[in-house]
Amino acid sequence: MFDRARKIFRDLVSNASGNAALVVAISMPAIIGGGGLAVDTAQWFLWKRELQVAVDQAAIAGAWARTSSATISTYQTRAIQEYNANIQTVADFDSTPTVTLGNHGSGLNNAVTVEASASKALPFSSFLTGRSVTVKVSAKAATSAGTNYSGCIVALHPSMQGAFTLGGNASGSATCGVVALSTHATAAMVKNGSSTAQLGMLVAGGGIDSEFSSNGTMHPNSGGLTNPLGNIGQPNPSPSPAQTYSCPAVTAASTTTTATKRVSTVTTYQYHTGNNSNQALASANAGTNTTTYSPATAGSSNAGTAISNVEVPSGSVNGSTSTTSYTYVRQVSTSPKKYEIKKVVTTTTLSDVTTTTTPASDGIARPEPGTYGTINVTCETHFQPGIYVVDSIDFGQNHVVTGTDVMFVIKTSNGMHINSTSNVTLSGITKETLVNTYGYTNAVADTLASLVFHDKDSTEQIKLNGNSTVVLNGILYMPKREIWFNGTTAVSGVCMMVVANNVTITGATDFNNFCIPAGANILDAGGAESVVTLVS
Repeated sequence: MFDRARKIFRDLVSNASGNAALVVAISMPAIIGGGGLAVDTAQWFLWKRELQVAVDQAAIAGAWARTSSATISTYQTRAIQEYNANIQTVADFDSTPTVTLGNHGSGLNNAVTVEASASKALPFSSFLTGRSVTVKVSAKAATSAGTNYSGCIVALHPSMQGAFTLGGNASGSATCGVVALSTHATAAMVKNGSSTAQLGMLVAGGGIDSEFSSNGTMHPNSGGLTNPLGNIGQPNPSPSPAQTYSCPAVTAASTTTTATKRVSTVTTYQYHTGNNSNQALASANAGTNTTTYSPATAGSSNAGTAISNVEVPSGSVNGSTSTTSYTYVRQVSTSPKKYEIKKVVTTTTLSDVTTTTTPASDGIARPEPGTYGTINVTCETHFQPGIYVVDSIDFGQNHVVTGTDVMFVIKTSNGMHINSTSNVTLSGITKETLVNTYGYTNAVADTLASLVFHDKDSTEQIKLNGNSTVVLNGILYMPKREIWFNGTTAVSGVCMMVVANNVTITGATDFNNFCIPAGANILDAGGAESVVTLVS
């Protein structure tokens, strides 16, 4: 029996019919499983790729938001917005991304990390595992600050050779820096003298004369430079009443008494005897030798009119005073001799007696803030604190001109002149006056604080030279002018910053006077933007 069984088995093994079907039957689960796994894996890869792109873009967007003070607090919102904009396939089953702030390298709070996931059950993998599959991704983007430049002197011409020119033997130190926006390829800044002045950073959009190497640190061909005051609109202060300028005459002090004055009169006629008219008039004054006469002349009265602000003698008081006068009229009888005498009683009544003292005038003009046409300084002038909006102003010749906490807004082209013998001492407006007097917001007041001149349209050159004495403590904003500082000018004892079309320094100018005025901010001239890098 066993032999027979062995024979049947050998016959079965040696029979090749139906082998293919058997192999296929045995392999089918593996074939089906492999195909299902391939389909699921392709889906997982698609999910991950889409999620990774979304979190990458979200991290970059969040990091860029951190580079600006205006958006620094909205980095999470920006990251999620960018994430949602890049999600399509997994939009129905992804998680809400998490956005966190962290550090990268030596920076603090300079990196944004975004994490997200997507979970979904796929036909094959869920059949095998009994659960959905989760794909997780993350991305991290970090910021690094670009180089930002600032200075006390900024020349705005976009392409001029020598937009900033240093000549002569100027000395001192203005380590707050000089910036020229000019992109002139070789010489946006030109040095043509032997000055040893220390200027800190020398920054230009184009080339810088190599001679400046002894005057500071050179940064040629710098991009992103801008006008630091370019966003300031022309100030339009309120209140700004219409005003006129004049020089008062020199006068001594005086005291004037005025009152409301009424003068009334009562006229009567009386008769006196005597040898002649003179005796009769004397009798009238003495009240003697009176007589009668018929018909007597009729008398009259006048109540008078009250007149205000009549000048009266010093020491006058409220009340009434009366005076009586007698006048010979005619002889009315010969036997006996009688004479007619007119009697007038005058009563003066004073009320509202006022004494006014007018101080001496020293001949000094003291203009008040407001809106002016033309100001031509023709005497010593002390400008009072506030904003002066003027069509034009000429600071005159050899006249002392002062002003503290002031700003001059020039409305017309070539509307401001400092002359060869001008004597000018001015300090820029304070933030407190801008806020408290004119109602500017703190943000606007910060940008305007310490501004002395806002002269945006004038194009003529200003030369501070010759015998002029100029003390300007604040910011000079003259974006279309050339300002020329000659060393013979006495510009001293102040902190001044200049924004002009081009700036020329020559002679023995002292750079110690170029510094940041009290209450002002350094002139921010821009520079390279911040950089955002995807680090993981």
